[in-house]
Amino acid sequence: MAFDDNLDLVKWLVNPWGTPLSGSDIAKFSTYAISLCFVMWRARNSAFHEGHSPVVPKIQHDISLMVADCSVFEPPSLEQQGQALLQVEDIWGGHWTDVNVFVDAAIRGDFGIIAILVLDRSGVMIEAATAKRKASSPFAAELEAFHWGCCRILQSGWHNASLFSDCQQVVKGLAAGFSPEWRARALFDDTLNLLNQMPSCHYHWIPRRSNSGAHNLAAWAASCSSFNLSITTHKIPLGCPIFDTFLRGGIPCNSITELVAESGCGKTQFCLQLALSAQLPLNHHGRLSGSSLYIHTEFPFPFRRLQQLCLDSPIGGNSDNIFVHAAHSAEQLLDEMPKIESFLVDSQSRLPIRLIVVDSIAALFRSEFDNTPSDLKQRSSLFFKISGQLKLLAKRFNVAVVVTNQVVDFMGESGSLNGLRIGNLGSLYSSGRRVCPALGIAWANCVNSRLFLSRNEEVIGAEISSENAGDGLCRRTRRRLYVLFAPHLPESSTEFVIRREGVFGVNR
Repeated sequence: MAFDDNLDLVKWLVNPWGTPLSGSDIAKFSTYAISLCFVMWRARNSAFHEGHSPVVPKIQHDISLMVADCSVFEPPSLEQQGQALLQVEDIWGGHWTDVNVFVDAAIRGDFGIIAILVLDRSGVMIEAATAKRKASSPFAAELEAFHWGCCRILQSGWHNASLFSDCQQVVKGLAAGFSPEWRARALFDDTLNLLNQMPSCHYHWIPRRSNSGAHNLAAWAASCSSFNLSITTHKIPLGCPIFDTFLRGGIPCNSITELVAESGCGKTQFCLQLALSAQLPLNHHGRLSGSSLYIHTEFPFPFRRLQQLCLDSPIGGNSDNIFVHAAHSAEQLLDEMPKIESFLVDSQSRLPIRLIVVDSIAALFRSEFDNTPSDLKQRSSLFFKISGQLKLLAKRFNVAVVVTNQVVDFMGESGSLNGLRIGNLGSLYSSGRRVCPALGIAWANCVNSRLFLSRNEEVIGAEISSENAGDGLCRRTRRRLYVLFAPHLPESSTEFVIRREGVFGVNR
């Protein structure tokens, strides 16, 4: 097949069936397409891991060679794959130490398959393992692998250890102390902290060919059917069948869920009920799910309402398993994160913490910052630091983090907020007013899921006696829960009521 120029080639690749093709032409096209994809993928890896800029003539030359050499081959057997896992080539002798940890990652959709291969000084394997992690980018996956390697060195107490990665972005970023991707900043900072705890450990970049052991291990794990299964995420139910069905099981662990509403809509009611529900047995484990840490930031903690729910709620529960802590400023909450982490570690010996509630996050920023560029920059920095620490705690201890947020009146023009949709809804209304979540778009990027609670009055008829009524009309309050955005939930809403026994969904 011949083409006059590159444009004709591109047009043909987009629509190869636009011209009549014989069987041999279709076979050639398949060979060319496979070769093109493979060479482009290899060029991408070379650019990402080794910093080599792609050269178009070389790519075209490699494609031509691959097409010419392409022939039917048999895939390697499982024994051959297993032997390939242990092949390590061109190891840097100058960095070979008592314990040598090689890490790599393979991307599959939204997940990273991370691998770790540990060898002693003579090249004998100490251990090899793989794991599956959520990863927003190839960099995040590589950083997950590096972080896991650091954890294994600390947990095993290995001294005189070296850690090798073939990702230049990770190694250079750690050396400079700056994360190339803001989305991975929390994990990046935690990795730096782990390295600071291991002064005898050194880390190095090595080319891909020198990391074939970990690379082949990650590729092999990614091809296994067991890794194609979705990660099981524990969820804390609300104890109401309607709500639990609506939320597909409840509030997920390992992430931050935000409840947004005006005062009096039921945010605290939801949180208290979750704190009781967190003590319910896990269906698949037959043991108590855990206790809760409730951080309140403004009004006195509603102990009376909690006791009322313990007595009247069908969920039951014990208030002794809810630990209450007060925080009065964003700096105080950030400073106390190490204490919270220590508390979570200690809780593993008793009923473990399964839920962290911050009620509310907006109160921490309400009056401490002015509307100046410097204050807004400082405020955004605190957003990312606090949310990053909360996400690390959620992931490390498998807990659900719930934060409540307030709303402010929307003062802009009709249409979407600053040209952006507020999740699934173009506009939010509560108590007959158009509102928007407090703290702006910067904080919206810090949470994984956002739920909106609304409250509106509805006229249902006339009062029989209007002596004490202002307009002689009978009203009732209707409340709804909306999914604004969540990675596991579709756009939807459901009605709910607040009773003495708790919060319950309503089918209408």
